[in-house]
Amino acid sequence: MLKNFEYSMLPFGFVHCFCNNCRKADQCLRNLTLSYVPDTEVTVKMINPHLVVPDGKCPYYLSSKTKKFAYGISHLFDELPFGKVKSVREELINHYGRTNYYRLKRKERSFPPAEQDYVKSVLQRYGVKGSPAFDEYREEYDWEGR
Repeated sequence: MLKNFEYSMLPFGFVHCFCNNCRKADQCLRNLTLSYVPDTEVTVKMINPHLVVPDGKCPYYLSSKTKKFAYGISHLFDELPFGKVKSVREELINHYGRTNYYRLKRKERSFPPAEQDYVKSVLQRYGVKGSPAFDEYREEYDWEGR
């Protein structure tokens, strides 16, 4: 079903879907993770069944395909002239907030694909060609639909 999956991977408060007759139930993380709920879980959160749209156009759908998430920015500024590093760093801190910026830097948080594109656009505005130099990439499930 899901590759390398353990129920403990789910973020706190993850919402499940019990609509098995949905067209995308076999591709949706909200439905697929139900079979992994351990017996020790007394309760789970679920989408109100009255709000579920079984035609496959559900606003709560989360694809079960993995995405490439980036971690760490220790070499992000290597291609930048020294005089521009401070400006780029400040722009990223303004966008992510100081706490999240440093969590991203220390690999405590990841850059989903859309955020990787944002970082690339910032660097390109300052003259960097090519893709950002993130420290590592991991194939992961996108639990937040980013």
